Amino acid sequence: MLPSCALLSRGFFRFFRPPAPKILMCSKQEENAFLHAESRSVTFPLDDRTQSVMNLMRNVHANFDDFVGISAPQVGHHLRIILIEISREIYLTDNTAKEVVPLHFLINPTLKPIKKFGKSLDWESCYSIPDMVGEVLRYNCIEYTAYNIEGKIMKGVVRGLHARLLQHEVGHLDGKLYNDHINQARFITKEKFLEIMNQRDSGFRNKR
Repeated sequence: MLPSCALLSRGFFRFFRPPAPKILMCSKQEENAFLHAESRSVTFPLDDRTQSVMNLMRNVHANFDDFVGISAPQVGHHLRIILIEISREIYLTDNTAKEVVPLHFLINPTLKPIKKFGKSLDWESCYSIPDMVGEVLRYNCIEYTAYNIEGKIMKGVVRGLHARLLQHEVGHLDGKLYNDHINQARFITKEKFLEIMNQRDSGFRNKR
């Protein structure tokens, strides 16, 4: 992967979806330059402008059923804010997901890798790079610190998909996109990716 500070359910938005906000694209030169610039820290209490940016981010969540995360730079604002969710549907279908993560904002997040758990490769995609996927090497376990919308500090240690998601979204705040980290040979179209996955699944079936 989202209103005021109260969160509305995805079920409500299935019937009353707000307009989808514009998401900046790497394919456009000016937008690509914007996405590769570092974001600034947010101050508390949150002002009206910051809360309007957060409403834009909630609207992204409302318009994408496969939502896991969005960053403020992707909706056109250099603020250190991300919004993430690992829904129950994703938890049940992604074998790297360790837990369901409710929809929530992380403000001014910082990450510290726990290196003893190593790194792993996995496929990622991004709203700002539509129709493409890439295989990215990320830390398997991350310690994070951030603030919630009330300015209260949050800390935790997360693994698997949650750790990868935080690294992906915080990368946006630092002006880094996932394709900046990868071998271009493993940066492919979604169509090609589905073809690879279908071939892999076919191979598994043939072995049974």
